[in-house]
Amino acid sequence: MSYALPCSVGRSDGQDKQLVVREHFVFSDSESQLYHFSVEGNLVRDGIKIPPETGVGTVTCIAFKNDQIVQGDVDGLLNIWDLKGKSSKNVHTGRGWIKKMRFAPGKGNLKLLVLYSDGVDIVDLKKQYERISQLKCPKDMVKVLDIDWAASDKPVLATQDGCLRVMDMMLTASFSPIIDYEFQEPLFCHTMLPNVAIMNLQLQLSGQFWNDNYTLDFNLQHGFTLPHLQEVHEQLGMLEEEDLLYLQHCPLGTAERSLMAAQLLSDQSEVDFWTVALYYPADHQA
Repeated sequence: MSYALPCSVGRSDGQDKQLVVREHFVFSDSESQLYHFSVEGNLVRDGIKIPPETGVGTVTCIAFKNDQIVQGDVDGLLNIWDLKGKSSKNVHTGRGWIKKMRFAPGKGNLKLLVLYSDGVDIVDLKKQYERISQLKCPKDMVKVLDIDWAASDKPVLATQDGCLRVMDMMLTASFSPIIDYEFQEPLFCHTMLPNVAIMNLQLQLSGQFWNDNYTLDFNLQHGFTLPHLQEVHEQLGMLEEEDLLYLQHCPLGTAERSLMAAQLLSDQSEVDFWTVALYYPADHQA
């Protein structure tokens, strides 16, 4: 089985200004020999052929960035080739089969995310091999199935419980599965309503000068269309009973009711106005 990882750079021709793309291909054969080819335009150039290093087992994955070529094998060994310095070194991770490796994005960033059967490592190859963080499964987290990067400092882990976890560099904190934030009961969310229905609802909640009695039993005569009316009643049904009762019997009348309506519907300018209005002594009854 062979493995390949492309890396492309652009070159601009001074005469015709056409972009010529050069692709670098690095792969290994079944005997763990390392090959490098480049393709530029319609030309294929033979690069280097590196015999297997002593102690390197069957290569399972390759990562290639800048002048660094990293091979991982079935025994947990990392073989790191520096093409510019024409040198190599072996690092025994002690964690067994290396399943996948990904370099972090960003120029000059040589942080490497390594996936094993029992977890993940983040190492830095900038100068020497330096382990930044380590995560073990199932001790620290459920089994990790796949890895990648969301940003230069945000590794992404796909886990067996069906989650994509965006981690920090220390692999200690992540966004939790959305199911952890699922509420047992639906919540009032006025933004689910159309804008015209929200504006009318705020007007109706703030004051009903045309009615003898304040009511929350809205109907078509209150200016809602039938579809909007059904949605409004659904949303009001999600409010706390105490809030609904207080709206109907606000001690300070219209001003306090208008403030409460503005708070429920997240109208900050109205909240500011009615807060100031209630601060000064006046007859707020209406």
